[in-house]
Amino acid sequence: MSLSAATGIAAASPLPPLKIRNGVLTVCLNAAAQRAFTADGLRMAAIAPATQSTTADGRSCVKFAVVGESNLDITEAHATLPGGFDFGNAAGRHLTLTGLDVRTRGLTLVATAKVDNRPSPVDVFYVNVLQAGIQPQVLPLGVKLAAQCMLTGQLAGAMKTDLGAAPLAGDTAMLAATGSADLGPSLLPDSAGQAG
Repeated sequence: MSLSAATGIAAASPLPPLKIRNGVLTVCLNAAAQRAFTADGLRMAAIAPATQSTTADGRSCVKFAVVGESNLDITEAHATLPGGFDFGNAAGRHLTLTGLDVRTRGLTLVATAKVDNRPSPVDVFYVNVLQAGIQPQVLPLGVKLAAQCMLTGQLAGAMKTDLGAAPLAGDTAMLAATGSADLGPSLLPDSAGQAG
C-alpha cells in the first residue's frame, strides 16, 4: 500500500500514536555503501542487544528490536533502538553509535545517537517519509516499512575524524531499512517499557 493510501486510512479513522509491539527493524548497508566501506577498509557491526547478520550478497546488516509509539502512516512516531552500531577499521579505530532515538520531524524520520558516548546526541540518519514504502496493516493492526536511510553530514564528519575515512558524503543513501510492528493501545505497562 502506498503512502497516499496509508494517509487515507489514517485520515478516515484518525488514531493517536499506538504502542509498538513486536517491533523489529533491520538495516543493511546498500550495495554502494558496502563497496565504499570495503574500499576504505571499514566494517559495520552490531552492539548488543542489536544483532548482526550478512545478506546473501555480502552486505552487513544490524537488526534492532523497536520500542516506542507510532501511528499507521508513521507521521507521528517515536521509537528507541536498543543497542547500536560499531564502525571500525583494520587499525583498530572505532566509532560507536548508541542511544538511538527515532522521531518524526515533519515528513522526515530522524535518528539521533550518541557518537562514541559523547553526552549530546546528534542527527545520524534520516528518512524522507514521502519516499518510503509504508504499508499499514489492518489485521492485526500494524505497519511495515521499507526505506533508504540517508547519512547525515554530522555522521560523515565524525567518521572522517574518528576512522580516518568518510566512505560516503553527507546526504547520501547508506542503509536499506526494512521493519514491521504490531500497534496497540498502551493499557498496561509491559517489561519492555515505553519510549517517552
